[in-house]
Amino acid sequence: MDNLRRALEECGVRQFLSSCDLNSMDEASFDTHHRSWCGKIMSCLKNLKVENVTFGRAAKLVAIYVKSVVVLGGKHETALAGVAHPPIDRTLLRRVAEEVKGARLKWKSTSWTTLDQDDYSRLIRELRTIIPEEPFWMLEQYWTGTDE
Repeated sequence: MDNLRRALEECGVRQFLSSCDLNSMDEASFDTHHRSWCGKIMSCLKNLKVENVTFGRAAKLVAIYVKSVVVLGGKHETALAGVAHPPIDRTLLRRVAEEVKGARLKWKSTSWTTLDQDDYSRLIRELRTIIPEEPFWMLEQYWTGTDE
């Protein structure tokens, strides 16, 4: 847990969220920051000799942190909340694949823990098309908390 806390500190997401204008964020800007944060998290964790560090895992750490601070922190109506990535996991991907008409069946078997930066970015672009008129975090309506 200390390694994850340290990685979040070193990547800059905490400082960014405490000082940025949350209403001036668009998808492209957020995605650029997100890639940078994930890259720094991966570097930090690898330097700390943490095993199995992947972009997908770093992305989930960032998503959970941003969700906690922004979406659940009373800032859910800001522009940043609208474009921030929801935490991606097997349950969410499976449910989207099963319940969304036209959803890609490959999502059902996608392993978020092994996603590299390109695959993650492609997945995010595809997931954004599911509820384009709603804040992206609302995609979590498909997350049940269990994989059943």
